[in-house]
Amino acid sequence: MPINTVSELRAAIEGADIPEDMRRLALDYLATEPEHELDQNALRAFFWFGPLPLREYATAILGGITDWPVYLKDLRTRLGMTQRQFGHAIGAGVPTVSRWETGAVTPSPAYQRLIREFEEGGAKEADA
Repeated sequence: MPINTVSELRAAIEGADIPEDMRRLALDYLATEPEHELDQNALRAFFWFGPLPLREYATAILGGITDWPVYLKDLRTRLGMTQRQFGHAIGAGVPTVSRWETGAVTPSPAYQRLIREFEEGGAKEADA
């Protein structure tokens, strides 16, 4: 489930499988935040650049891939593909893959699903 507000982020932290001291720190920090909407950049900033060491818990809290630029470049590199090859494999153009990898935009939910399916298929082919 996407997280769009501070209260949804609080609820996700409360239910996440993370160390209790990290949960307390995060919830104490968020207690000072007024309720407002969060976009992907705000979430990324909270986990990656915020005052708490939460980066390693982002996936547990958010329940999915949280840093698409890093994830995509790593995936493409592991599969030994260029941006052109990767884009062709999932039906996206080179400029789109480039924008995803630089963080200018995040893949749409449909592309996120395709990318995960492609990774699973690529991993299976590599194991064969």
